[in-house]
Amino acid sequence: MKNPASHREKHLSVELKAIVYIGLISSLGVYSYGQNIVARDPAISDEFREKLQSTPFIDIGSISANGAPSSLIISNPSLRLVTLNRFATEHEIRTASRSVLEAMGFSDSDLVFLSSKIDSSGYLHAIFKQVLNGVPYVGGEIRIHFSNKGTLTSIGGFAKKASYTQLAKFPVVASSTATSVLLSRTNARDKKAETPRLVYVHIPSIGEPRLAWETRITGATFFGPINDLVYVDAINGEEVQRIPQLHSAKAREIYDGANTFSHGTLARNEGGSPYGYAEVNTNYTYLGDTYDYYSAQHGRDSWDNSGGTIKGTIRFQPGLKNAYWIGGSDNRMIFGEGDGTSFGPFTNSRELVAHEFTHGVT
Repeated sequence: MKNPASHREKHLSVELKAIVYIGLISSLGVYSYGQNIVARDPAISDEFREKLQSTPFIDIGSISANGAPSSLIISNPSLRLVTLNRFATEHEIRTASRSVLEAMGFSDSDLVFLSSKIDSSGYLHAIFKQVLNGVPYVGGEIRIHFSNKGTLTSIGGFAKKASYTQLAKFPVVASSTATSVLLSRTNARDKKAETPRLVYVHIPSIGEPRLAWETRITGATFFGPINDLVYVDAINGEEVQRIPQLHSAKAREIYDGANTFSHGTLARNEGGSPYGYAEVNTNYTYLGDTYDYYSAQHGRDSWDNSGGTIKGTIRFQPGLKNAYWIGGSDNRMIFGEGDGTSFGPFTNSRELVAHEFTHGVT
């Protein structure tokens, strides 16, 4: 994509253009057929470099802050479903993707099947929940994608490092203590907390999971009701993440990663002033357009139909030639800047922005 579209054609819907883009991106060669560039990527950790070098026909889409791959693009025609997509079973999906998943550090027991869906173009999308040390990993979902011909095209989600077996397995902070601290820090009337559950939660700034208590806090404030999912570090009692579940209007948050391999700092939120980097403002506009389309044409409130915050990160890492959706506790879209030669900034294409938003819908 040498020159991603920056204008707004009115005669095609966002949904149709998103479908068209699927075919376009394949024809333009995003997939590195017959190649493996893992060895030449300095950001990948040695642990995964060794595993992925021996797995042909793989290109890295993105890398987490800890050096583990967070999306892979696959162009090996032998990795395919043995039946038509609409008849594919969990077993067939696992079998077709097993060699790549093993290179990402996963065994079958690490992944619990959640769902699969076929989109309007016939592509199959499967979601697996990740488990660490027998504990659910919130934010560690793995999404596996097959073309309409049944070939494995990409896998998105955080790879499992060998060191994860050394993660804390037992809480130091009691669940009752965590709940009491959270309630004391929540400024609301009639506040209540659900019974906590022990999980690992993904921390984007470090690219690593952390053992935590997850609970839901509800109550009422001057501005209206609250319903927040909150995570408290099970070792030191620190609140590590709070995710509001209620939203009253379109809510966009655009982050500038500044090529630091992180989700970046908030550059522009809903109603905020334009940012000094043009792609932030373009991303803000196109995500708003996509929200408006789903609202007007399908009566849908955001990607989750519950008013979920729409998060986008631009400039995640230097030369990233990809865009993708990250699910879990930090649902967001990542938009690469391209290499300046074959690809320009991916956020400059409204079609592509709509396509990534749709991954959140599906």
